[in-house]
Amino acid sequence: MVGQVGTSSGGSLPEGKYTIVSVDIDATGRRLIDEIVHLAAYTPDSEFSQYVMPYMNLNPAARQRHQVRVITIGFFRMLKSMQTYKVMKTKPEYAALVDFMLWLEEQKARNPDSKGIIMLYHEQRKFVPYMLLEALKKYDMLPRFKTSVVGFTNVYPLAEKECGVTLKYFTLKELKKVILQCDEDDRNEFEGSAKVRSKIAYDVSKVLANKPSAATVEVKKEDVAEAAAAAAVQQPEAAVQENCVQEQEGQEAKPEQQEQQEQQVEGDGEANKVEEAAQEAVETPSVPETQEEKKPAVVPVVKEATTEKERTAVFHRVIMGMATTIDENLQELGGQQTILDRQNSLRTIFVNYFKTTLYHRVRGVTFRRVLAEQGFDMTKLQDIWGKEKRDGIRVAVAGLRELKEDDKKELTDLLDCHFDPEKQPIKPVSRKTNKRRFQRRQTSRISPRKRNVQKGRNNNQQHHNGENHQGNHNNNNYQQHGNNHQGGRNQRGTPQKRFTEHKEITLTGMKIDEFSSMAAAAAPPVVS
Repeated sequence: MVGQVGTSSGGSLPEGKYTIVSVDIDATGRRLIDEIVHLAAYTPDSEFSQYVMPYMNLNPAARQRHQVRVITIGFFRMLKSMQTYKVMKTKPEYAALVDFMLWLEEQKARNPDSKGIIMLYHEQRKFVPYMLLEALKKYDMLPRFKTSVVGFTNVYPLAEKECGVTLKYFTLKELKKVILQCDEDDRNEFEGSAKVRSKIAYDVSKVLANKPSAATVEVKKEDVAEAAAAAAVQQPEAAVQENCVQEQEGQEAKPEQQEQQEQQVEGDGEANKVEEAAQEAVETPSVPETQEEKKPAVVPVVKEATTEKERTAVFHRVIMGMATTIDENLQELGGQQTILDRQNSLRTIFVNYFKTTLYHRVRGVTFRRVLAEQGFDMTKLQDIWGKEKRDGIRVAVAGLRELKEDDKKELTDLLDCHFDPEKQPIKPVSRKTNKRRFQRRQTSRISPRKRNVQKGRNNNQQHHNGENHQGNHNNNNYQQHGNNHQGGRNQRGTPQKRFTEHKEITLTGMKIDEFSSMAAAAAPPVVS
């Protein structure tokens, strides 16, 4: 899998007016060598959607995710939907990219004041910009693309920031259900389609950008000064009111104490004054220091965006602040190529994981990807083990924050056993499958028509076996009767010949018996 975890770093574009376009793609897989199958983009005023005929077939995960597969009829390959069972109207990748470039130029021409287009996408691991830039580089269309598009923005960190308390997963399906409150059973809103995802990403990010914590509203210095002056005027008035309340509470509590103090001796006046002061200090309510520290700072009050125009302006400002330029994405793409080279060098370590079940293949791919992203390749790991043995491997693996403790221990054992010649490489043990359950699953996958055909073949085989046995028995009878076949071999003749011979023998025997009995019964009486 290609891509890196989305971060909120951005803001490298200059201030100005930009056009926001939401984009998404469906591909044959999640690798850089895969191809685009569906390219879609969305704005409130226009949409773009085009299916592309790839040279390679979609892998099983992509077929399940997008509900699309490649079919072959004769010499022709077509793209077919697994939901509607209809053939898609496709174009070659080059023609689809040309149409996409024309559509982008039209969107930019609609806003003459726009400095360019910012492409918006929603992904946990960055993939859409890499695939799009790779396709444009392949057909030498990148310079033309730069004239219209100035950057990309991943809105996944925005969703993670705003919905981190209420949601556990920040997929478009969950965000659509919670934020947009859309119907999940609508077949036209299937999230496996790039066209649907691009629209959902635009609508969701617009709602999230207008939340108070996300909206960065500019405030003038005059507004800040006026708000501070108003707060300074209000603060003395509040202090005077607070002192008046304290004096009233103290006077209500004093009468009983004053009566007792008047009965005391005048010589103890000074002591009484000290005691009165102490009692007043105890009885008078005072504000704790902790409460004074927790007083909020003076912040100017900013009106929330109410009109559609204001919400759109806030949305554009937030997206622009998170955008990254095309050159930065190209630089990251070059880094991804380096990471892929590191992963290829580590293949021999995890080859046993790749030969087993899907569970272990996924674990092996994860281990290899995390090591490559941290800068480890085969040469570097071998040098670490050669210098510090297992302790060095343990220290290197301990820095992989993405892995859990159990995963780190498993990876340490795996690397140590691979580099240590005295130890055997670790081979993951897969669970044994239930044979009865496996057979039931295999038979259930066979269609009823094929099952009947297979059953008929078994019956025919049994019938032929029975004929062979009966034929051998008849041949023995023929030999006893002296009916030798060609060349003295015990072979079965043709069905017509066998039937004729058997009929002749039977009829001949019956005629002789009937003739003798009939001749004896029909003989005329002898006259003496």
